[in-house]
Amino acid sequence: MALASLVISSFSLLTVQSVLKGLQSNRIERGKQTLGRYIIDLEKDFNFKKATSYLNDNNYKYTLEYEIEGLIRLEGYLAPVIFHGIIEDTSSILPKAIDHWPKRNEILMSPYLARKVYAGLDDRVQLISPAHTDTFFGELPRFKSLDVEAFTDSMDPDIDEFHAWGHAYSAFSIAKSRHYNKLRVFSNLTKIQEEQLKSKFAGDGARFHTWEELNQNLVFALALENNVVLFLFLATIVLVTFSIISGLSIFYARVRNDFASFWILGMSMGHIKKYGGLNIAIITASAIAVGNILSFIVLKLLVQFSPTIMPAMFVDRSLPVRFEASSFFYSFIVPVIITVVFTLLSNWRFFKDNGNFMTFVKKVGT
Repeated sequence: MALASLVISSFSLLTVQSVLKGLQSNRIERGKQTLGRYIIDLEKDFNFKKATSYLNDNNYKYTLEYEIEGLIRLEGYLAPVIFHGIIEDTSSILPKAIDHWPKRNEILMSPYLARKVYAGLDDRVQLISPAHTDTFFGELPRFKSLDVEAFTDSMDPDIDEFHAWGHAYSAFSIAKSRHYNKLRVFSNLTKIQEEQLKSKFAGDGARFHTWEELNQNLVFALALENNVVLFLFLATIVLVTFSIISGLSIFYARVRNDFASFWILGMSMGHIKKYGGLNIAIITASAIAVGNILSFIVLKLLVQFSPTIMPAMFVDRSLPVRFEASSFFYSFIVPVIITVVFTLLSNWRFFKDNGNFMTFVKKVGT
């Protein structure tokens, strides 16, 4: 029963880790495909022609935009918004959240954001920017009236809650400027390419950020979630190991006669200890290996068939799987180390209490 529990524990540990990392990876990937893997803040003196030439030569996917942090208003309702002013270009790509390039006087937002101001399709909302004002009218914030003609869906609640997209000229008309202030690179780069991109733009009227740097709280929360799950399952394996130790006490009591027989026939105590501990360690390691193999098979089948098991309200309706070396390490090596250490301690304690079996042999003789 203890070994069966060990198989189930190792099976669960690898399965939960792989599925959890699959869900987390999808969550992060959706954010990067919408807001970019690398975000570069641009200054007014930035050389756009030089930058776009470098990106096009390297076949990088990117989007230039003018970003405004402001408010949307419909009648008496207000909601904060991050407005991304983009324009169709042969070298630019669409963010994942939207399915077409915004037209002039059009705003694309999520239904969640629209509900904050009770806006529906064909409604006209005002995009207000408190950072841009007209002094002639007494520091009144500038605004632009835009039509809600389609909704977006990034499948990321944090993005859907605040972000909206529109034509770049809508942002330009508010800012009274035609210089983009954001460059978003969507290509998945290697570390060397990332360093080259950073060195290319850093100090050239731009500030370079990765998606992870701008979303440190989310990255930390996901890492903490994974560590908590890992800790809980390792704790269950420690409890299973205590069950194994209890089982070993019964096991040693039953095979003590056999050990004594080996000693009488001439086998040294060192060899008896060695083979006894080695066999028990192999049994426990094999149980963990069986659990990991079964988990790997189940996960492979899950990837192959991807059954839809979650309700429609969930973004990932099938359970995604992500295999990582760390998952196999924690689900195999760490439990093996824990169980082997405890079993060897139990083995050492048994032989310490029984000495060289002389007392046991004398009792049998009487």
